[in-house]
Amino acid sequence: MPRDPKMTKLIKEKLHPLEANLKQSLQDYDSANANISMQRIQNLLRSEGYESRLMQNKLIYFEIIMENDNLNVAISGLEGILKKVSGSSRMFLEANSLLTICHLRKGDAKYKKHMRRTIKLVRNITSEKKRKEFHSYFLQRIEDEMLIRNLIENHEKSDNKEAYNLAIEMLKNNKSENDMYLLLGSQVDNSIQVQIENNRNIYYLDLDAKDIKLLPLPPKLSEKHKVGKRLRKAIGKTIWKKLCIKGEDFDTLTKKGLEGTSFYMGMSLAIALALDNLEIGNLGVKVSLIALSLRISTNVFCEMFAPTSIMSHR
Repeated sequence: MPRDPKMTKLIKEKLHPLEANLKQSLQDYDSANANISMQRIQNLLRSEGYESRLMQNKLIYFEIIMENDNLNVAISGLEGILKKVSGSSRMFLEANSLLTICHLRKGDAKYKKHMRRTIKLVRNITSEKKRKEFHSYFLQRIEDEMLIRNLIENHEKSDNKEAYNLAIEMLKNNKSENDMYLLLGSQVDNSIQVQIENNRNIYYLDLDAKDIKLLPLPPKLSEKHKVGKRLRKAIGKTIWKKLCIKGEDFDTLTKKGLEGTSFYMGMSLAIALALDNLEIGNLGVKVSLIALSLRISTNVFCEMFAPTSIMSHR
């Protein structure tokens, strides 16, 4: 892609608020606002020949689209970016990484091709510290998605009020966090052990010994309470967009359309509905996550599980 022309002061002044709005949309996973911002950015930049800057903004935009589960649109857009940017650029690396996640969420084996291409591209990061940071983020993200995918494949519908009552019972019986993590981790089918081991073996293929040492340790999937901790973090970041988006914490969400219920029941139903939407609403998943969430304040939850963009690891 040719280098962009020097940006004029007028274009900068017009572009700055639009890009700020798009980045805020990424933090909020707000696709509606992102659509408006992206259209205005494209109209401004394309007419003036700022194609590289446009691709940077499109990368942000299609990450928002991906996180709103519009995977086919995200895949098409990310593939378009790959065709336009240099194969050795950071944008290519990040777009390809997002494609890996998209295909993995769809349960499509194409993710392996994109994963291996990403691993090769990470070599272009000269700083060992930054390579380690990216590998850690990327590999853990893949494994988290695999854990969630395992729950989806073994999804069984469950009653939300029953889940709430059982969660309250756990708390009344002074069950520990470890008990809750154990229940959550036990919802994962044992086949996940082989899946993650196989994925690690593929990941290692394109790394030299020096970079293999940079990788995080494999998850100990035989220790169910540790699996539960990992799952809570992964699912927490996934349902965050359903529960904390636009600054709305549980307090606000659970007061909408839930009059006549207690705050805690309302919060629990909000969690359960989010899990149902993700098709991971097994009874054990709901009970454990509701019980764990009731132990902390709503604001703490939203702070703990706020997701990070792939671009934050530059």
